[in-house]
Amino acid sequence: ALSGIGSWDPHYFVRSGHSPMISPQHNSLLQFNPWTFDRYDIWGDLAESWSVDNDESTQFTFKLKKHATWWDGTPVLASDVAYSFDRMLGRDGFRDKPSTEARKYLLPHFGPVVAIDAKTVQINLLHSWADFFGYMANDLIMMVPQAHYTAMDQNDDDAIWAVQTGWKYQMGSGPFIPSNVVDNTTWSYVANENYWKKDPDGRNLPYLAGMNYYVITDRTAAEAAWEADQLWNTNWQTNGNMNPGAMRDMIERHGEKYVASPAACCPSGIGMNIGSGPL
Repeated sequence: ALSGIGSWDPHYFVRSGHSPMISPQHNSLLQFNPWTFDRYDIWGDLAESWSVDNDESTQFTFKLKKHATWWDGTPVLASDVAYSFDRMLGRDGFRDKPSTEARKYLLPHFGPVVAIDAKTVQINLLHSWADFFGYMANDLIMMVPQAHYTAMDQNDDDAIWAVQTGWKYQMGSGPFIPSNVVDNTTWSYVANENYWKKDPDGRNLPYLAGMNYYVITDRTAAEAAWEADQLWNTNWQTNGNMNPGAMRDMIERHGEKYVASPAACCPSGIGMNIGSGPL
């Protein structure tokens, strides 16, 4: 990561350290295949199957995996997914604004998200959107349990979201559960022993018993620590300046360690109104 963490709210992003801190404890509807380099190889995460329901590609139906559960053993429901989108889009009645990620990338495209039945959710777009499936596989588009997060949003105790204490109040469906926070640059996870997903060979996930996270803001220092076996994995921010060939080389030289795919982040530009003078 390139900065420390700011909050345990999964739909609140103000720092680049927030993504790797939160994503191990949650799931998205879809995911990029973690065993290939193919950016177009998209799998179901919480979703078992999905379909495009009209010729305009503005309506999509997702069937959720029947065995997906939250950490407390309760099933992941379509109502949780619909609520999660409403919450991150600022439509749930308690949050007065959408999350940073959702405001930038989802809000301009999203219409209603509706639970059809316990395991079926329908997403309606305002127009066709070529990047829709890619964003549904983005690990920042996190699903949360409705009852748990509604109760937390109605609680005025700042400790619920604070860096040092908020990890104790979290609830997710993901492979890791937060276990300790030293400060906003160092924290730990333990494996979710009841995680419901398996790998393509049928082995239980996650592979690791836990993870320790350290924020190293210097990319060169972070990569050097990985090369020296001081760190076992990197995230996409560490590898942000690498091309796929260099990343493959890292994997070939250190096959048992993890290398995150490099990602293009945070494009910027200037929008000009060419419909009025002087242009």
